[in-house]
Amino acid sequence: MAAAAIGHDTMRATLIHPAASPRYRSRRRGFSLIESLIATTILGVVTLALASAMATAQKLSFEGQKRMLASIAASDLMAEFTTVAYEDLDTYDGRVEETGLMLTLDGHSYPDSFWTIGRRTTVAEETIWQEQLEIAIDGSMITVTTFDSEADLAVVQLFIPEPTDP
Repeated sequence: MAAAAIGHDTMRATLIHPAASPRYRSRRRGFSLIESLIATTILGVVTLALASAMATAQKLSFEGQKRMLASIAASDLMAEFTTVAYEDLDTYDGRVEETGLMLTLDGHSYPDSFWTIGRRTTVAEETIWQEQLEIAIDGSMITVTTFDSEADLAVVQLFIPEPTDP
């Protein structure tokens, strides 16, 4: 009976789960080199994607701001033209203000935020036919185009009828 008990104890000792053995635990203690490289690659790809998205968002924000300022500059000049005598409108035909060098009609410089914007003006004599009233209206069509170094940003037009003699 003593022999049977010894064999039974020995048999129990061999039924220990492999994960509990010291040799197995030492092999699974940390990340392998392959796991670390995969994790680093994934982290790098995610970081690169986020940086690219942020750069694109910043560029689009700058473009939006530039278009908004271009519209303001065009509308501002158009409002100033409404104060000019009709006979003097032709003197502004072909006027070009290069980027960053815009001035108001009375000679004041624009703020520094307009540094990427320029504008050009055309004034053309035009006749508009008003169908409902069945009349022709003579006048000047003023076109203000704002631009940057790459493209036109905004175009604003205003028709000013020729004054009639009282």
